Amino acid sequence: MKRCAVAFLLVILACGSPEGDAQKARDSVASWAAAGAMLAQEWTRGNVSDAYARSTARVAIEELHGFNAPARDAALQAWRDLQDAVARNDREAAERTIAAFARVAR
Repeated sequence: MKRCAVAFLLVILACGSPEGDAQKARDSVASWAAAGAMLAQEWTRGNVSDAYARSTARVAIEELHGFNAPARDAALQAWRDLQDAVARNDREAAERTIAAFARVAR
């Protein structure tokens, strides 16, 4: 009986809960948004290269597509806006993305 109880407990712990998965998705989206705000801020100051900003934006967009969280679309849009700003070398547009990222990261 003890073996069955232990096996059952291990199965339950390994599966995770939908609530836990949803929280992980929200946390990941918020984390990517916080990273976007930092990147936008540093790129507008000239502390980050264009290549690094483009590469990071590309990875963030790819990663965000894997999440199903309410703020995902807003985070994706902010990353796309930053990506476009970097491509145009538009530091003012990049600076505007900081507020969009901050709203998602809360």
